[in-house]
Amino acid sequence: MKDYLSGTDSPSDFLKYVKENRFKYDSYQIVFGTVHELHVYSNATDTHRQFEPGLHSVSNTSDDLSQHRIDRSLDLIGEYLKDHPEPNPDDLIHYFKDTQKAEELTHFPKEISYEMAKDNSSIFIDGETFGTVNTTVFLVHKSGYVTVKEVRYNTDGEIETTEKKLKLAHS
Repeated sequence: MKDYLSGTDSPSDFLKYVKENRFKYDSYQIVFGTVHELHVYSNATDTHRQFEPGLHSVSNTSDDLSQHRIDRSLDLIGEYLKDHPEPNPDDLIHYFKDTQKAEELTHFPKEISYEMAKDNSSIFIDGETFGTVNTTVFLVHKSGYVTVKEVRYNTDGEIETTEKKLKLAHS
């Protein structure tokens, strides 16, 4: 999987590969493709979708907690992009540290109480036993260049930041 960006497989060939090998890895979502054909695949649910041009947010569940995070991040980043046509990854990371909780929840994991679900509904969760472990920003430019910036966290705060810039092989 790690060689896809520098390889020659088409997005459809790579999708076939990840589907055939989905049980070899713990649960993940992977974003892959080209500037003109960007996809996301989840091996946990064996679901795939191709993104249309625009702003997208991906979360790891389909309940109200994730929907609040998706809606909130799209609102925050959408507003930011109105004044910043060439976004800065650090600015975007800042927005993903948002702690505004959902006003109301209906569909949430039944293993937890309503109060716990609400307390853990923000984009960034800063908890002692459960919380955000990383934030990743992908900027895909129409020229084929990609910037990936990731910040990892533990209970003490930020512990590692990585940033990579590369050119897509299939741009």
